[in-house]
Amino acid sequence: MHVTQQQLAEVFSVTTRTIQRWGPEGLDEARVPGEATYDLTRAVAWRLEAVQATTDDEYRQARGKRMAADAELKEIELAKARGSLIAIEDVEVLLRGSLEKVNLALRAAPSRLANKLVEMTGRSRKECQKIISEIVEGARVDLRSIGRAP
Repeated sequence: MHVTQQQLAEVFSVTTRTIQRWGPEGLDEARVPGEATYDLTRAVAWRLEAVQATTDDEYRQARGKRMAADAELKEIELAKARGSLIAIEDVEVLLRGSLEKVNLALRAAPSRLANKLVEMTGRSRKECQKIISEIVEGARVDLRSIGRAP
């Protein structure tokens, strides 16, 4: 059975422009003098093949992505088992502890260093301690900002 372009568009629920675009993709016209007609059986078979090919390609792509994700998860699990991967929470705990130790050391520095600075410069202990405190407080501010979004 032969149908017109408009009738074929209605069968597939598309526009006639879509039917025209499908021509170069493989939809064959059955030439009848004076108008573009299509063999309905062949057109439906062609469209089913085109839809199946698209579906197959999408399935293969999705399957490939799934396989890649599975492989990545297996690599992560293997790294954990080997001990070459550490959870971010564990890193945060270790880093927090280390930063706290540095912070405590910095807090104690001004009084410890003031005596040495007095000997080296001849300034008063209070003046030396103030200079050191200002420098150390700047470092402590920098430490507190670690891990915060800019």
